[in-house]
Amino acid sequence: MGEGNQSRRDAFFIELYQKQYKKMLLYASAILSGPSQADEAVQDAFAEAWIHIDKLLDYEKPEWWLQKAVKHKAFHILQERANDMRRLVALDNSTEQKLPAAPDLFEAVEAESREKTSQKIVRALTSEEYALLRRIALDRASYRTAAEENGLSIGACYKKIQRIRQKLKKFFPNR
Repeated sequence: MGEGNQSRRDAFFIELYQKQYKKMLLYASAILSGPSQADEAVQDAFAEAWIHIDKLLDYEKPEWWLQKAVKHKAFHILQERANDMRRLVALDNSTEQKLPAAPDLFEAVEAESREKTSQKIVRALTSEEYALLRRIALDRASYRTAAEENGLSIGACYKKIQRIRQKLKKFFPNR
């Protein structure tokens, strides 16, 4: 790999980033219904672009590849958010008020199911892990915000959430 090739890659990437960042941020914000996690999706897509920079150099429209990458990253965030919310909704007292009235039998089964889910989560997570996951999943805080609130780097926060989700997958294998 020559120095000329590397400077060509660098220049290409910088130009792509400068021209496409704002567009991709708006696109991710639309998918994620707000900017809180959109920047993370876009940054992840640009990191992926850097990994595949040699392929992108040959594309006539590398911004299309980038847009697909942003879409996939944003949908992954939505999927993680949905999975987290399914696991945590049993512990969120405010959701009980939003549920429509149901027959007593249904309510009893639902309450028992929430209690079992709650017990599984309590066994699986520490209070700090639960609070961090709840902040990301239910409050829709960005990793940057959650990291700052917990005195972590963004990478460490992301890794903690990843480990928390792995723990929960053991307790909730079908979700």
